[in-house]
Amino acid sequence: MSLKTSLRLFSAFHQNTGRVCLNSSNSCLLLKNRLVPITCPTEFNIRFTGTTTKNETQVYYGLLTPQIKAVKIFSLSSSIVGIAAQPFLYTAISATGNVPVILAAYSFIGFFTVVTPLLLHSITRNYITHLTYKKDTDTYVARTVSFFCQQVQVNN
Repeated sequence: MSLKTSLRLFSAFHQNTGRVCLNSSNSCLLLKNRLVPITCPTEFNIRFTGTTTKNETQVYYGLLTPQIKAVKIFSLSSSIVGIAAQPFLYTAISATGNVPVILAAYSFIGFFTVVTPLLLHSITRNYITHLTYKKDTDTYVARTVSFFCQQVQVNN
């Protein structure tokens, strides 16, 4: 389900009631006796429960949010340790005097120190951890996790 479809469904549920039908090609909504589209092979009832403040309602919390934060923190901390250990590793490896081994070791250490956090960020940068509905402005605020594990707000 795309972000646009999700936001359309969440906008109908900011009152925390309704019935949703989902299939592989489209989604339909029954709200106030209106059904779009008419045919829905699978139906289920949804009741969004979330934290509500005066003007904000949290309508979605990503199930993988704690795992993504933990993996990113581990990856960044292991990269920092790897960068701090590189001078010691390079002096020990260069003492062997074997040029192909030195090049292979430098490439291996540098690749995993730099590429792992970048790869994790490229995979998880669009994962929405929180989706909040603001009643006063009638907008949604999506939160994602940045490269350094900070919350980033994306306004719709």
